Amino acid sequence: MPLVCLFKMINPRKRFPTHIKRYRYECLMYLQEQLELGFNPQWLITYHYFTPEELLKALRETNNPYGIKDRVGFKSNSRLWNQVSRDKWIQKRREDLDWIIEDTNQIKNLELRDLYGVKRLNNKKKLDSVPPMMWFHEMGKVKHQYHTHQLLEGVLEEFNTKEILEDLFNNVFRYKRKCFSRWKKIDITPVFDPKGLYRYLQKETNINHLSFDPINSRIRHPENLNLI
Repeated sequence: MPLVCLFKMINPRKRFPTHIKRYRYECLMYLQEQLELGFNPQWLITYHYFTPEELLKALRETNNPYGIKDRVGFKSNSRLWNQVSRDKWIQKRREDLDWIIEDTNQIKNLELRDLYGVKRLNNKKKLDSVPPMMWFHEMGKVKHQYHTHQLLEGVLEEFNTKEILEDLFNNVFRYKRKCFSRWKKIDITPVFDPKGLYRYLQKETNINHLSFDPINSRIRHPENLNLI
């Protein structure tokens, strides 16, 4: 496919500087190579991270008819000064890609254990049976904090339906890791067009940010096809 046509497919109405096009294009080609090497994503999993605002509870201080001009206060579960310090620490984590990658690693280990039966990461035989998977981190339109997309190739047959995966991620996994948002549910979507999905997942990639997470992702080596 011609390079110019590919750029137009990424965003037909918006013009990007040449260096942004180049970095996004190179990353897109790298990911599409994984499709040629046999990666076949079946599920797109999207989750958000816990934020300090989720600890606040709204309290209605007045009781006017129909709620008109009601005064609303907020209450937290700990002392104010301790809460302020903790909130700043959590917010800093949500804006720092290094911390997001560390949280993703914890989520990955949980999935390896509960979805694929890998209880020990040094068990090479078990680990080699786990199919490829990819993670992508984005800030979204608001640019306030990161959220994450994950591509799963396949899971055990007993989990391989949308309903079961939604129940597993939202009712089990979400309570096993504190980094998951308490407000926003984890979204599970079947994948029908991997190439088009790659373009969507790479929309924020530029010279300063790589959406693709090469540290946690399991991909195939282009020469020997081994998972790395």
